[in-house]
Order: sequence, then structure tokens, then C-alpha cells
Amino acid sequence: MDIARLINELNSAHGLIERLSERTIQGALENSNSLIEFLKNKEYTRNVYLGDDFIPDTNLYNLLGAIYPRLNVDKKENVLRLF
Repeated sequence: MDIARLINELNSAHGLIERLSERTIQGALENSNSLIEFLKNKEYTRNVYLGDDFIPDTNLYNLLGAIYPRLNVDKKENVLRLF
């Protein structure tokens, strides 16, 4: 299951892991390394005219946050290094 599909499914569930199927959760867990690497390497651009209220791609962070409680300790540490 690719990351874009996981993000779409999470958005459809309004960001709540409780509304996701077990298959989707397992897909996110299986792809957690890819998701972490993708976020680590993602470059964000700012539109200065919008002010300083910069919010990165929240959908990606919401997906990672939804599966975070089910990650092992090593992966949790990798997630925390993103911030």
C-alpha cells in the first residue's frame, strides 16, 4: 500500500486511527520506514505573503501520528528526530 493511498484513507477517517481498517493500519506500519524517510527528506516552501503561520503538510504528520502508538521504540525515536 503506497503512502498517498494511506494518507487518503486517513483523511477519509477524519484523522482517527479508530476509524481505519486493520488492513490500512498494517499497511501504514509496514511502510513506516518509508513514511519517516519521506518526511525527513521533504522540502517545504513558504509563501511569504501568507504570513508566518507556516503549517507543513499536515496530512503526512497526521498519518504518522495515527500509527505512532503502534511503532516500536526505535521507530518512535526516528519519528521524534523529525521535529
